[in-house]
Amino acid sequence: MVCLPIEVLHTLLLGICKYILKQVMAGLSAHQKAEILARVKSFDTSGFQTKMYGNVCQHYKSFVGRDFKGWSQMALFILGPYLNVGQTQVLLTYSKVFQIVYCEFFSVQLSEDWKAICYWN
Repeated sequence: MVCLPIEVLHTLLLGICKYILKQVMAGLSAHQKAEILARVKSFDTSGFQTKMYGNVCQHYKSFVGRDFKGWSQMALFILGPYLNVGQTQVLLTYSKVFQIVYCEFFSVQLSEDWKAICYWN
């Protein structure tokens, strides 16, 4: 397992992801939180290193870096129907940055994604 640099942990996982998750969860009704819990339980996590355990709708405020890393990979799939246009755009951009930060190799396509993120129009 590769350790995260402190900047990645605090800026991406405990910064952007934590803020978006808290903002989305705070605006949901009890019924919507029950739907999200069902979506988490039915989500196939076999391709992910991080698994979601317990009631994420109640315990999201006490998540640590590895939990937010899991959410970073699954958020668009699980929270998609509950996001507004701005939140969706932020998560899409965040996912591109996340891909670059955790990549094992760097290709021309990734450099184009990085340029698109850095030179936001």
